[in-house]
Amino acid sequence: MDLKTIVEKQGKAIELILSGNLGRAFIMLSELSYASRQGNLIAELELLEETYKNILKYSFGYASDPEREKIYNNLKRKLIELTDDIAGALFENSNEWFASIKKIDEPFFGLSEEEKSALIDEMAVEKEFSALLGDVDPTVANNPEGIAKYNESLQKVFDILWLTNNYNEGEKLLLQRLLETNHIPWYDKSLIVSAITLSLIRHFDATKVEILFKIYDLEEEQVWHRALVGLVWALIIYQDRLDLYHEIINRIKSVPNNNTFARRVEQIIIQIIKAQETEKVTEKIQKEIIPEVMKLRPEIEEKLKLDELLGKHTFEEKNPDWEQFFGDSPNVYKKLEEFSMMQMDGSDVFMSAFSMLKRFGFFEGFINWFLPFYKEHSEIKKSVTGLDESFDWNGFFEGMEQAPVMCNSDKYSFCFNIGFMPEMQKSMMLELFSAELKSLKEASEEDNKHNQQAKEKIIFTQYIQDLYRFYKLHPRRKNFFDIFSIQIDVTNSVFLKQVLDKKNIRQIGEFYFQKNYFQNALTIFIQLLKDEQTYELIEKTGFCYQKLGQFKEAIEYYTKAEIFETNRIWLLKKLGYCYRSIGEFDKAIEFYRKVENIEPENLDIQAFMGQLHIDKEDYETALKYYYKVEYLKPDNIKVQRPIAWCCFVLKRPDHALKYFSKIISSEGQRQDHLNIGHCYWAMNNLTETIESYRTAYRYSGNDVIWFHDTMVKDSVYLKRYGIDLLEISLMIDYITFGI
Repeated sequence: MDLKTIVEKQGKAIELILSGNLGRAFIMLSELSYASRQGNLIAELELLEETYKNILKYSFGYASDPEREKIYNNLKRKLIELTDDIAGALFENSNEWFASIKKIDEPFFGLSEEEKSALIDEMAVEKEFSALLGDVDPTVANNPEGIAKYNESLQKVFDILWLTNNYNEGEKLLLQRLLETNHIPWYDKSLIVSAITLSLIRHFDATKVEILFKIYDLEEEQVWHRALVGLVWALIIYQDRLDLYHEIINRIKSVPNNNTFARRVEQIIIQIIKAQETEKVTEKIQKEIIPEVMKLRPEIEEKLKLDELLGKHTFEEKNPDWEQFFGDSPNVYKKLEEFSMMQMDGSDVFMSAFSMLKRFGFFEGFINWFLPFYKEHSEIKKSVTGLDESFDWNGFFEGMEQAPVMCNSDKYSFCFNIGFMPEMQKSMMLELFSAELKSLKEASEEDNKHNQQAKEKIIFTQYIQDLYRFYKLHPRRKNFFDIFSIQIDVTNSVFLKQVLDKKNIRQIGEFYFQKNYFQNALTIFIQLLKDEQTYELIEKTGFCYQKLGQFKEAIEYYTKAEIFETNRIWLLKKLGYCYRSIGEFDKAIEFYRKVENIEPENLDIQAFMGQLHIDKEDYETALKYYYKVEYLKPDNIKVQRPIAWCCFVLKRPDHALKYFSKIISSEGQRQDHLNIGHCYWAMNNLTETIESYRTAYRYSGNDVIWFHDTMVKDSVYLKRYGIDLLEISLMIDYITFGI
């Protein structure tokens, strides 16, 4: 049974339990438990089924039990936990890789509480002793045996915590000792937090939730950030079952500084949403930004004189040609500015660039996907051994450590890749990158002095991006449920309801709105409107409905917003647009006429009024509006198309021909050539008719379907000139057959 099937069956069983359909749940779990081949799970299920039968018996056969609801909910909780255990057993049975890892570490899973505690003591001693030998971090100290032993123990602790389904007192004691010791550095404690998070996401356990809360309360820098991210992820994933875990609900309520906690959770939720749009960001970079820049590569080399620009003496200077160059190529500047804004906003702009750099041996170590970047790490020191010794590598790595724009995983990839670069490219890149890192470091330090929230956001962002790379790029990713596929339900989540206030929820809704996730924003706005009727919320709700194509609902909310008389012109335009979209052209004209009265010289309104009258097939009135636009802006080629079409429909082919000829001489498209062909045919000029139709057909890329369908649609107008359907059919074949 593959992971997808197991997850689906597990989800279905839990859904039956939570909905109170325990009879069907027992039948389904019976099949799954026997498939797991685990006698203890089968026996536990039979015991719970017997308990449920007793509940049923006492419910209808004997006096009512005042504890019945409590017993019933406790049974549901145990059934859900058993479902998790059965799913875990099924997964281990079907996954050789996962089972092999557990088998390797099997001796460690059997350690007693005292032995687990001793393991931590031993790790702390090794760390302290190594540091004393070198008077520096043990990763660079002269104690390779101690370092190797420590790292081996750390790996075993990580595996124990990651692979254990349900933590007992041994795991709790292990973690308590680990987190209390001062000799285990923050980056290794961060790894332990990731192990707990992975374990909790893989297999729910209230004890793991409790431990992550304790780590959060300890407030150790970098470590608590990861604990909170793990908590948020897990409590969103398991939100449906939280009502059965009162201790977790009470723990959430008891968090000190609730406003700070809520703000942090809001930051994490928004960053998770940003991570979920990484594929969209990557596609935008690959299809829009990079091609736009690459198109101008020869021009860049010529105009920016790159051979001079990249000389070492010019690294501190700005090229005077840049401003003029980008002035000539505003599209490139706009795309680069957009890239920069996405990067500053926390969007994952480097995923595509670094996705191919996860094949270094370093990433064969499962634990290393979650390792925070720190400048003393032996592997990054090793990666530059033998390279330019005059270069300030320590300063470079320190800059990398503090750089806010790359996640930890990508920082390691970048450092490992340095040794594979051509010498010239490497020198230029290091000089440029070092200067950039220096300025980023200074800016980051200045920001952090005044804005602790900004620092928190950077750590949250980098860790979530590390997790994203693991779940999307790890060679064994199919063995893990992709947490980034989950849709966050902000308004119905039991966890988020306990944490977020209306302001936090509004912020998340506004983020969805800004990113054009209108369905998600709409759900939040409608919930907020139940408590607060503000014009802005009402307008934005209407706009969400409009963008989702639900125009009647949009009209309802726009009409409500009219009461506030704020930005009246904007509302009138939106109402007119929505009425047009549902085919109520007179109502649309009514609203745009109001706008016209306020802005009589607004040419866009005049043009739209013309379009509305074309929709009504009132071509005479439409012409009046278009003539006005032409009069006020005679160089506007766009207005000449509707003028020409109205003239043609009103049987003034000579006027239509004049305007279509202007259009063709300026920017003729396939439809323009087709329309001018109509005019010639209406005037009995077959030679020019055929030539124009052939040109239209050629411009369409010899698209037979387009030519046929458009001619058929326009036949209603050609018939007004006495051209019957047979002639039109023959003309279509005459052109498309190339006769």
